[in-house]
Formats: sequence, structure tokens, C-alpha cells
Amino acid sequence: MRKNFLRAILIFLVSFFLEACSYFDDESSEITLYPDGQFAYGLFPNDAALNDSAAAQLTHGIILMVSPGGNYELSFDADTSFDAPELQLFRIYSKNNTSYGKIVRRISPKTQEGRLVYQFTCEESKPYYWATSLRGEGKSFYKGNVKNLRFEGEGIYPESFSIRVIQTGLYTGTTDSLSFEKLSAKIFEKFKSYYKGIKIDTFYTVTAENLAGKNIYPSEKAQTLPYHSDGEKSMFFPELTSAENKDESSALDLILAHRIDALGILGYSPLFGISMSDSGAAVVLATHVASASGILQLHSDEIIYTAIHESGHFFGLRHTTATTSDLLSGSDLSNLEDGFEDTPFCEKTILGKALGKGSDAWLPVFRLFASASVSCPDETNIMYPLSSEHEQSFSSEQLKTIRKNLTLIKH
Repeated sequence: MRKNFLRAILIFLVSFFLEACSYFDDESSEITLYPDGQFAYGLFPNDAALNDSAAAQLTHGIILMVSPGGNYELSFDADTSFDAPELQLFRIYSKNNTSYGKIVRRISPKTQEGRLVYQFTCEESKPYYWATSLRGEGKSFYKGNVKNLRFEGEGIYPESFSIRVIQTGLYTGTTDSLSFEKLSAKIFEKFKSYYKGIKIDTFYTVTAENLAGKNIYPSEKAQTLPYHSDGEKSMFFPELTSAENKDESSALDLILAHRIDALGILGYSPLFGISMSDSGAAVVLATHVASASGILQLHSDEIIYTAIHESGHFFGLRHTTATTSDLLSGSDLSNLEDGFEDTPFCEKTILGKALGKGSDAWLPVFRLFASASVSCPDETNIMYPLSSEHEQSFSSEQLKTIRKNLTLIKH
């Protein structure tokens, strides 16, 4: 019997964590056009989805996620009715509970095959959020259309990673009776088989009690971790993800709990974890799940599938077909699918044909999945948002994107 649990994903939009900038600093005599948007949209690198809402707001201000040493290219179709605009980038940071912005780049584009291409390198010492504006003539915002926006990048970090499995509270087992150590070892082996062509160096295991102290995650009590729709309280665990050992501190952290405090949620992750080292971001898993009929214990394969799926989100992969939660989190109905040519899109979803693949119109409707009995062509992909009885894998384009994003995710 197929388990109809949605694999949770929390869209990593900076608007959840940063207030609009209250102060901008610019000592230059050049014209600076400060963003006047609310930063409702953000872009992470190498996302193939349409992101039409981010494109529409680029001129007045969106957030870009950038990493030390990363080489980036922001591009969109040229609007021949207007002169090419100047891209201005502002570093966003906080001090004394106030958000600030400081201009860091003024970039004129190159024109390549009918597109405006802006190239820049991040020279920060740690991952940052940069805000945008597009300056047209004089002190005016660009009045042209921004379409087919792409944000791509490659960085300085290795195309490999390690895994650290963190046990929180009392380990209460799986339906196939695997110990924590055997489950962790099985996770490691399955990761190596799914992440083809990507080296996974080693894995570590640790108990949360040794990291955060007995008062927070006591080993004698089964731990339920929170799940919040805003993501701020549940996606980041700096008390668990920091480590004195340099190798362990740079590993992908998989936090294992008894269950997650939400109906039907097996796991969750940020969409593009900007750092494995110092952000507190992690993949959260559970050995049990809350259902309408009570608390259900999971098989090790379900836990491992969830770990691989959610780590795909951490490395910047969307669901192959968007769920209602995805669209509501991102507020962009153009992102109905992940944008990769080699991952199918499931047309057999309620309202799927009405909205149409690639539609950028805002409609006051929710996108819902049809019955699990409906067959979808992306069921064989690991980023399909429902559990599946089919053998699943990443596509070539997905693996290529993971490798590129690994070079940008600090570790």
C-alpha cells in the first residue's frame, strides 16, 4: 500500500528571516538606486524553475543567495524598447537588531544571443544575502520587461560531502528493527548509490545530548521536533549542527527524531542550504509519523528515502511537480515544476491542465494532487513529492545541478 505522505519542503525565502532594510549606506558619488521592494522573492543559484515573480520584482528588489568565492551570472531576455539597465547589488546584514544594506556592485551587462548577462564574483568571507535593483536612465528604475530570468553560479567548494547523523532523544527503532548505528550505516550506503558520480567521503554518528546538553535533548525521552510553516523555528538547529571537529562541522547534518510535530510529515529541509558549516541548516527526519489513525512507526527504507529526497532539496532541487504547499510557500504559480528537461511533469493533477505548464498568471486557486492511484510519469524520480512503489533515482540534470551547488554550499 502506497504511503500518501507529502515530503515536506520549506521554501528558503529570505523574506522569512530578514526585515526590509531600514538603512542603506553609500559613500560613492555615483548614482545609486536603492531597492524599494519588500524582498518577497529570492533566488538561489542554478534553479531551473521559471521564477516569474522574482523576474517581475528584480528591478525593485529581490534577494540573491551568494557564497564566498562564487562566480555568478544573472541573465534575462533583452527588452529592445529600452536601453540595457545597470544591475546594482547590495549586501544585507544586521547589526543591533537593525537591517542594513551597503552597495557592493554596479554591473553593466554583456549582450549574448538576445539576453542581458551580468557577471560577478562574491568576495565575502561567509555566505550572504544580496539585494538587487535595476537602474534605467538617470535616477529611474528600469522600465523594461524582465523575462526568462536565470541565476547561475559555480564556486570553490568540493563536489563531495560527508554525512553526520544526529540522534535526538530516545531512539525508538524502525519496523525492521534496525539499531541507530545500523540505520546510519544503511543511510550512508544508500546515499552513495543514489548520488552517482558524487563522492561521499564518510559518515559520522553522534547523539544530540553530547552536543546540546541533557536539558534540551535528554536521551531517555523520545524527541518530537517542531514543524512550522514559516520555517524560522524549525529549519535551523545551530545547537546541533556546530561541531568542534572540522570534518564533522562540514558534513551534511541529518537530524533524527522520534517524530515531527505535524500530520503526515516524514522530514523537511531548506530549499538550498546555503552552508553545511555555520548556518544551522539541516535535514530533519523521523522514525515515526503522525497519521489520522495515530503514530506509525516507519520502515528503514522510508526513512532513508526521505533522507535522500530531503537532501536533494538541501542541494537545490525542487519537486518534479509542485504541491499546494510549494506554491503557497513560494507565492509563484509559474513554478509548477522543477524546470529540468529530463524530469517529467505530472499533468494528472487537479487544475494542472487549467493552469498549464509554465503559466505565470496568479489564480485564486490551490493546486492539489489527485488520488495516489493516478499514475504520474515522474514517480520514478527521487524528487517526486509523494512516496512511490517504483524504483527511483536522480536524473542527469539533477545530479549536474547538485554538483554545481555543492561548489557553492560552504562545507
